Amino acid sequence: MESTGEDSLIVRSPFADMVKDLNIPNVPYPHFLFKCLRMNQKVLADRAAVIDAFREKSLMYTDIEPVAIKFASALTKRGFQKGDVFYYITYNVALLFGLQLGVELCGGIVRGCFQQEEPGEVERLMKETKTRFIMCEPDTEKLVKMAAGNLDWPVNYFSIDGHVDGASPVEEMAFEDDGSAYNKDVVIDPEEDIMFIPSTSGSTGKPKGALHAHRDMVALLVGMGAPFDLERVNWESNTLLGLMGNFSVGSTLVVHNSLVLGDTVILMSSFDKESFFKFFDHYKPTYLAMFVYIANIVTRSQELESRDVSSVRKLLIGGSVLNPSTVEILGRKFPNAKLDAMYGMTETLSISSNIYCQHYTVTLDPEKEALCKSKVLNIDDESHVSTGVLLPMVEAKVVDVESGRIVGRRSKGRILVRSPFVMKGYLVPPGIQMWGRDENGWFNTGDLGFFDEDGHLYIIERINMVFKYFMHMVSPADIEEVIFRHPSVQGVGVVGVPDPETTSAARAYVVIKPGKSATEDEIKQFVADNLPFCKHLHGGVVFVDSLPESRGGKLDRAVLLRLAKQEMRSPPQAFK
Repeated sequence: MESTGEDSLIVRSPFADMVKDLNIPNVPYPHFLFKCLRMNQKVLADRAAVIDAFREKSLMYTDIEPVAIKFASALTKRGFQKGDVFYYITYNVALLFGLQLGVELCGGIVRGCFQQEEPGEVERLMKETKTRFIMCEPDTEKLVKMAAGNLDWPVNYFSIDGHVDGASPVEEMAFEDDGSAYNKDVVIDPEEDIMFIPSTSGSTGKPKGALHAHRDMVALLVGMGAPFDLERVNWESNTLLGLMGNFSVGSTLVVHNSLVLGDTVILMSSFDKESFFKFFDHYKPTYLAMFVYIANIVTRSQELESRDVSSVRKLLIGGSVLNPSTVEILGRKFPNAKLDAMYGMTETLSISSNIYCQHYTVTLDPEKEALCKSKVLNIDDESHVSTGVLLPMVEAKVVDVESGRIVGRRSKGRILVRSPFVMKGYLVPPGIQMWGRDENGWFNTGDLGFFDEDGHLYIIERINMVFKYFMHMVSPADIEEVIFRHPSVQGVGVVGVPDPETTSAARAYVVIKPGKSATEDEIKQFVADNLPFCKHLHGGVVFVDSLPESRGGKLDRAVLLRLAKQEMRSPPQAFK
């Protein structure tokens, strides 16, 4: 247990008292979600829950529970049992979420995969869980069968959005099965039984599977006040346009958060500017959900200048560090929208935010909402954007990176969190569970940050990406924030390249806006005019056509660092 002195430095949500007496129902997650939807069936009757933007297909609110039950029945007829893993590689982002609930009704586990993953990695993930039930589509059939062909056991194939040889079409299973084989009495332990295994980004090595139990998602929604009557509280639902892969924890959170709020979610499974603005014009969303990397592109695009953005009331931004210059541009380009910055991880689900996943009553109370409003704080001559306050059920502390001792407000250190929706542990091969929490339940996020006096959290950088210039600790995000202010810059990624004299030196990979220009000396001088010497671009500037993205659609600094090390051994070759 923590000492009295340490407990006084633990940070809690200003809304913690709202949930202190709440009980987390001991029920499987699908049952809890169905209860939320039934409570609002009159309001949601004619509303689409999830729309696949590219394929123009929808999953209606009224179809969610029937689809899940029918698919659970159809899976059972094909030998699916409690504890089995349903593995998928598909671009579908509508029907998929109903199918996932059907798997979970059976006591099964859902695991998705990046659609352009290497076959060897797909095979590794399949072997980790000994999966026998695999779904693909025509565009991913070759990858899936190449990987599954090396397994030592037979596989059941399922197809979606088109014909796949030897596969059962899930559309028939989800809409035409009679539901007779669905076992209502399957015993699920919400606290112990795993329901989905999202993979981490792999920033510290190969992606690891994060084991999330049913109770994790139930607790997250209970902390939001679910279930509640949308009509009774006069709730105003949103149309949300989101850009995220269907295999990530982000899409799961956005969709299921939106389901209890009665929102319609339009998802793009991949990003390109032309498609984004096409869907933006067509759907006129009231809510945009974007990774920081994509927000940087969208806000600095000429295509945005001619758009009517008056419909947008909220901007949900997360996935990595949000810089002050982007916040300023977002406020200018979307004048009617409130910034909804958030912080979370695959392992922890949501941790902090302005509004996202906060208790629904916060949004309805101007005084409470004001406590969450995003802030830009200057500390040690550096500006940082807050990710709001902790969610009601989350606790956090900051510990010194070297000593591990807990520190107070405005002191930078490693962020540790504790909540009822931190994962059960990591999945490591084969079937072994590696715990991610200490004896007091604290999970080490691996992120550097601090809290202010009002309980706002500021994330600075992944600790493993912070580098040293002599004795100075340098955050790539601080340098990127300045370079983004340059009028010719479309995108930027900074890494610390090895240097025998200084330990590391900052190198910037820069994408220039169409029709604009800049030289290496100009970018280096721009940074030198705005940052201390230790943060100058001593490692140089490399101009590239595009920046590498991680599996989840974020800037992949690990790839940039590998590229930089290759360049040190051979003539520079810009990332394409």
